[in-house]
Amino acid sequence: MTTSRVSSTVSEHHSIDFVETLLKVPVTVRGTEYLFPVVTYVDHEYSLIRGYLLGFHKLLRGRPADADPLTLCLPGLDIDLRADEKPAGEEPLPREQEFPMLLWTNYSVGRVYSRGFATLAIEDYERKSLVPLDAIRKEQTIAGRDLTVSRLYEIQDTFVIRRTVPLEGEGRLLPN
Repeated sequence: MTTSRVSSTVSEHHSIDFVETLLKVPVTVRGTEYLFPVVTYVDHEYSLIRGYLLGFHKLLRGRPADADPLTLCLPGLDIDLRADEKPAGEEPLPREQEFPMLLWTNYSVGRVYSRGFATLAIEDYERKSLVPLDAIRKEQTIAGRDLTVSRLYEIQDTFVIRRTVPLEGEGRLLPN
């Protein structure tokens, strides 16, 4: 589970701020390990549309103005990713957090058709910080199942998404 506070640059003088919460699971496809984003909850239309075109299954959800962006409560989903203020000590991220993201598209818009698995082409990645933290609330509910949080990580990074890259044998048809 990842919750991100995002500032996405859309032009030289304009950016859009939004929050998105991703439920990701590790998968293996053709012998390669990936993280597959099962569902992403977003609070801004820009993230919804852009994510859909990239291959993320995104759902728009409203957020009360006074709601903490690190909490999300919907039917079958009750998460609270707030953490104690003090770092929990030094430890690396779980290895699956370094897997590339595996995306799925299946759409046709005008003469643009996209169907199949792809990964993201990311440039200029920079991890600015990684801080392990302890969750304030250990018990969470995801997909109607009770789970226990073992560790939270606060990560600050920057990157540029250039495009998606189809897996070998997958189809992407774009107009000439």
